[in-house]
Amino acid sequence: MKTKIGIVVGKFLPLHRGHLSHIFNSYTQVDHLYIVVCDNDRLDRRLSAQNGLKYIPSDLRLRWLITELSGFNNMHVSILKESPLVDEYPLGWNQWSLELKEHLKSEYDLRLSDSIWFEDNEVTIFTGESEDVLGYESRFPGCKVQYFDKQMSRYPVSGTLIRKNPLQYWDYIAGSARKFFAKKILITGTESCGKTTLTKAMAKVYHTSWAEEMGRIYVEQKVKDERYITDEDYLNIIDLQVESNEHAMKTCNKICFFDTDIVVTWYYYLLYSQELNRPVNENVALSVLNAFNLHYRDTFDSIYFLSPDVPWINDGLRRHKNNRNELNTLLLKKYLSFYGEEKYNQIIVLDGNYHDRWIKLYSDMAEMIKNG
Repeated sequence: MKTKIGIVVGKFLPLHRGHLSHIFNSYTQVDHLYIVVCDNDRLDRRLSAQNGLKYIPSDLRLRWLITELSGFNNMHVSILKESPLVDEYPLGWNQWSLELKEHLKSEYDLRLSDSIWFEDNEVTIFTGESEDVLGYESRFPGCKVQYFDKQMSRYPVSGTLIRKNPLQYWDYIAGSARKFFAKKILITGTESCGKTTLTKAMAKVYHTSWAEEMGRIYVEQKVKDERYITDEDYLNIIDLQVESNEHAMKTCNKICFFDTDIVVTWYYYLLYSQELNRPVNENVALSVLNAFNLHYRDTFDSIYFLSPDVPWINDGLRRHKNNRNELNTLLLKKYLSFYGEEKYNQIIVLDGNYHDRWIKLYSDMAEMIKNG
């Protein structure tokens, strides 16, 4: 009996539920399914940029697929790095088909150019593009070609539509890919400016997740007084905050809110080091810089900085009632030094009373969702 082999090829830019329907429809008909992520660097960058998106690299798309297909046997996912010789789709079929055959041979020993090999293997190429059927049939003569009509799926959507308006088509985006498209909103400021309350309230209203300020939680549970946080504690807080942020992004609904960031952690570390005449630990400084570069620099779509012009409230941890404005200025300077002038100039300062801040942020988020 011949081994039934299936091949699905696509950009998965991004991966959506229509893709998954196509993949599982194919998977249930074969013994082994080979999924190929096409990487045309020039085209992929242009498709991302023309919709105002950050570049979506093929290795990220590969990870999305691996995450979604985890636990299913005999699924194989790989990346086809297309050479610059391949003209952009829908041109370049001849060169592209040669590269696909070579990729499948070198990666999996699928010899689609060897007629003898087909004596033991039955190959079906599954495509969701009706206009590609003839291209596959003429260049892969030993293979069957099966068209999967997206209109027959519960998820008749395309990557093009999602790229144009990801929030409108949010429900169609694969769960593993949603983190990339979620709008990430940082709410920050010095102590007692209402950022934690505003962050949680926004998350509740927009039915989404938020990343809590792990430094505060850590102090409340383990130290009780910020002045006694050790360098080791700060290293733990940095890691815990990254974990909290990642969890919030993976579980969010269109928008994800963040209560402070690494800049605030570093700001308070320096503040207490100065007040206690304690030297700056190089390991903490390096960890802050590494965390910022890996997890913060390009993360936030908007940064809201809350001014300290609401009443100062003594919660047992706060200690800087009398120099709030001075510390506010210092923190703003820290944001400038971390994010650079271009990003700094995009920071939105929220002042006024609690209601003024609520109305401004609520309106901005509603507009953001409306515009996708």
